[in-house]
Amino acid sequence: MIRQNEETSSSMAFWVAASAVLILDRATKLVITRHLDLGRSIPVIRGYFQISYVRNPGGAFGFLPGGRTFFLLASIIAVGGIIAYKSRRGPQKPLTDLSLGLILGAAAGNLIDRLLYGSVVDWLDFKIWPVFNIADAALVVGLGLFSLEIIRSNRSA
Repeated sequence: MIRQNEETSSSMAFWVAASAVLILDRATKLVITRHLDLGRSIPVIRGYFQISYVRNPGGAFGFLPGGRTFFLLASIIAVGGIIAYKSRRGPQKPLTDLSLGLILGAAAGNLIDRLLYGSVVDWLDFKIWPVFNIADAALVVGLGLFSLEIIRSNRSA
């Protein structure tokens, strides 16, 4: 059972992570869409990293580019599902709440793009990987932490 002090910290981690990802994702995408033309790139580290404004109708890192409706529905379900889960279950282990917060912020950030533009604004271009954004990175980290927590829980059970 999680103690009261741990519950407060765990819930705080969830909301701080979700809010931080959403705010950082939205702010960076706003800067990109206002100051860079679609399809343009700005070299940062020549040959390795550039800022490239692209629109992605598919999933994270360009996965399933033709799946616009699928990913819109998946984003809505993810956001609603995580909020419903948190409201029913309350605080979880700190790593679980942190990972769910990262996933919620990421799903919400990309959902806003899908609703506003019909596609997701991507801009981090490392040239050896599809162009992505802050939300995509947070989603991968959140899913990785969540998977780690599941593995750790199964080992201790």
